[in-house]
Amino acid sequence: MVITIDGLSGNGKTTLADMIAKSLGYKRMSAGDFFRCITYEMITKGLNIETNRDVTLDHLNTLDISYDDNNRVLLNGVDVTDSIRDKEVSVNSSKIANNKDIQSIVTLLQRHFMEKNNVVIDGRDVGTRVAPDADYKFYIYANKETRIQRLMEEKPGIDRVEIEKELETRDLYDLRGNFVRPMGAFEIETSNKTLEQVYQEMISMIDPNKQETVIEAND
Repeated sequence: MVITIDGLSGNGKTTLADMIAKSLGYKRMSAGDFFRCITYEMITKGLNIETNRDVTLDHLNTLDISYDDNNRVLLNGVDVTDSIRDKEVSVNSSKIANNKDIQSIVTLLQRHFMEKNNVVIDGRDVGTRVAPDADYKFYIYANKETRIQRLMEEKPGIDRVEIEKELETRDLYDLRGNFVRPMGAFEIETSNKTLEQVYQEMISMIDPNKQETVIEAND
């Protein structure tokens, strides 16, 4: 079974995906993790999609991105969970996420993972581009202040002004790209709710015995 959760940064989608995946015994997969891994690889290897497209794409096509049993992110078997969450990777991943070639690579990697697992996947266009035929689709959103507060909780010690600037930068690239609300998704406004309340609302809509949709990597 595939469950998608779409929304912009700071809406709580990753935490909610974790909660739902643990409740159902599914794998949790974040679209952002895949773009972050590719961004991290490009930064550490000095690759540039604009100036050296063919070499960059050839290298990125060799990557293996997966999760261990504790949902730690593995890049070619190495745990990069913490490394892919630094500021440079965060900001640049939103930029490269709009590149069509990289989107194609990420989509294929994600679909390979979905072929083998029951998955809860969160991102910004997973219900439209990655898994448009998902068994359940959710779109969550919140006001700007709520999003800033949630990101500050995720990143203790980071100045509010820096968090707000990062959020604005990421929104700029996300909204400039192909971010859309997925058709047929349950839409949930989360500003005045705890994530536990949102989780309870979402989990009540999911029937784990529903006949599953087949996701093929070459769709």
